[in-house]
Amino acid sequence: MQTFLKSILLLSILFSLMIFTNESQRGSIDLHYFKIYGSSTMNSAENNLVSCTWACHNNTTHCKKHHATTIASYFEWIDPLYFGIINGLKKTENYGLANVVLLVVAWPLWMCYIFIRILLMKKQLRNG
Repeated sequence: MQTFLKSILLLSILFSLMIFTNESQRGSIDLHYFKIYGSSTMNSAENNLVSCTWACHNNTTHCKKHHATTIASYFEWIDPLYFGIINGLKKTENYGLANVVLLVVAWPLWMCYIFIRILLMKKQLRNG
């Protein structure tokens, strides 16, 4: 039980660090509070050659051409997985909900489970 609580604490710290990092970027963004699909956003949906916007989400080709240049040599390995996930989510007929369920809830919970199992196995190996 103590290992489980340590794991949750560690993951909570990492999750909080991610939130802090994301929210600290608000000060460097000129907030116009754009509206996309009826929801407020910090970014527009217009193509931007300097930084990613919702246009990159909606048109991956634009992002790959202008922003993801450092990983261009890996596209042949990344693209099948990336587009496989995207197409799989679109086949559910509710892309938004499927995205949240799979990538925001299920995947992090699976990673948390694996992380806790690794810590438990490490403890068993140490203690015999």
